[in-house]
Amino acid sequence: MSSRALVLLASVLLLAACTQAPAVDAASLQALSVMNAKIPAEGIVTAGQLTQTQAEVLEASGYRTFINLRPADEPGTGWEERWAEGRGIAFHRLPVAGGAGVTVENARTLAELMAAADGPVVVYCGSGNRVGALLALEAHFVEGRSKEDALAYGLSAGLTKLEPRVRELLELPPAE
Repeated sequence: MSSRALVLLASVLLLAACTQAPAVDAASLQALSVMNAKIPAEGIVTAGQLTQTQAEVLEASGYRTFINLRPADEPGTGWEERWAEGRGIAFHRLPVAGGAGVTVENARTLAELMAAADGPVVVYCGSGNRVGALLALEAHFVEGRSKEDALAYGLSAGLTKLEPRVRELLELPPAE
């Protein structure tokens, strides 16, 4: 770990000890080099694939629930289950394989995982695109937000190339 990362980690730990709220802001995430990190709502960090060091800093900052939308066989992932064991961390893998995995059902599952979390949540995938896509669908189909507001929320959470798929799904009638 670089000296810069150690200083940042020490600062985050000190801030976490002084406050109940997570001590992570956009500048901290940028300093940690968390890929495509966003804070679309209080208590939610979205991002691309985390490293173990990044996950440990987020853990030290009060994040206890981590949700990865990548299948375990995608490069750079698969280590999280072992890492979370015995740490008091809730780790969930909700495999979303590209656009085909962006479904209302997966958005509802993500909403359930987030609702069951004890405190702030980190949701990530390869780039943040799948996260933003599911959060947009969750905002519309679970929370009842308008299509426009849900899409804006998804974009603020990392939605990029999957926007056409999300727009298509937002046109579906709500489930009874």
